[in-house]
Amino acid sequence: MASPRRPRPAADPLTKPFWDSAHRHVLAVQRCGACAVYQHPPQLRCHHCGSTSRLGYEPVSGSARVVSWTRVCQGLVAGFEDVVPYVNVVVELVEQPGLFMVTDHPGADPAFVDRLRTGAPMQVRFEEVEPGLTLPQFRFEKDDI
Repeated sequence: MASPRRPRPAADPLTKPFWDSAHRHVLAVQRCGACAVYQHPPQLRCHHCGSTSRLGYEPVSGSARVVSWTRVCQGLVAGFEDVVPYVNVVVELVEQPGLFMVTDHPGADPAFVDRLRTGAPMQVRFEEVEPGLTLPQFRFEKDDI
């Protein structure tokens, strides 16, 4: 089944390593070589120590826990009008407290929504939405739906 049409991220020099890794089905997050703190989204300087010269990307496990979610029922966000309802889920990666990512779940499948609980374990999955674009998406660790 084809993925519903929704906005496509555009890689820039700062985010290209993230998207290149996702294309290879690897979740890589920016990490400071000076203080070893991960940060997402990527930035030009470390938000922890301020370093600008030692930022790189490192693979992470892709394991996370649900922090929060919301079910969106109105097409108010440009580009997402055709996929309502959908669910946005904020997850915290296990590598570091405060290392958050957002994932979406087009269609807001009731079987998915009913399982959402704070702290529920999730794992990254990679959704190839078009040639050259693979999105890291988080789903339940044991997801058979």
